[in-house]
Amino acid sequence: MSTTIKLRRDTAARWASVNPVLAQGELGLETDTGKYKFGNGASTWSALSYYNQFTDADKAAIVSGGGQVNTVVAGANVTIDASDPVNPVISATGQTGAEIKVAYEGEADTNAFTDAEQTKLAGVETGADVTDSANVVSALDSAVLSDAGTPASTDQVLIKDAGTGALQTADFADFGGGGGGGITFGTAPVATNSTGTAGTMLYDATDPNYLYICTATDTWKRTTLLDW
Repeated sequence: MSTTIKLRRDTAARWASVNPVLAQGELGLETDTGKYKFGNGASTWSALSYYNQFTDADKAAIVSGGGQVNTVVAGANVTIDASDPVNPVISATGQTGAEIKVAYEGEADTNAFTDAEQTKLAGVETGADVTDSANVVSALDSAVLSDAGTPASTDQVLIKDAGTGALQTADFADFGGGGGGGITFGTAPVATNSTGTAGTMLYDATDPNYLYICTATDTWKRTTLLDW
């Protein structure tokens, strides 16, 4: 006498709709997907997980290249031609060097040098630093300086030793500027009580007829310059 064993079965949609609770160890089969679940006597169908049907043979088939990819999502560097839905064409390309460079330099705190920074560094002499007199002097010789106004007596002046080429600083007052007997070239005071330091003599090239002398703090006098 033969015996037929039938499993509890239905379509995936019907299982989801009815959402029954399977008994402990009871098997439920989706007839249209081939998937199945085992009950635990408490959870509804939707709460149960499908039984792991991924076998070692399946794994070996994929590793050897004979497997099947069921889902591919297009994205960066991945395109899908699904004009033939049965045999879609999937194309994947790696990032170019330029794309990787832009992405890397765009990240924060990578310490990556940009092209502009590398160009700037390429113009620096090997081993050069701020103590290298030759480099500093060369830069000063070609520098374009702007008028910052009348310097004060304590302002620093950078000078180069004519013999050794060494650089050193000196106070502007050491050259007779800013008070101390020398003549300062700058803008003439606008009034007799303009700000000034006693002893300062000032000549303004835009007002060539006068020499201005600060006789006391913030006290100015002027003398007329005559031809002879």
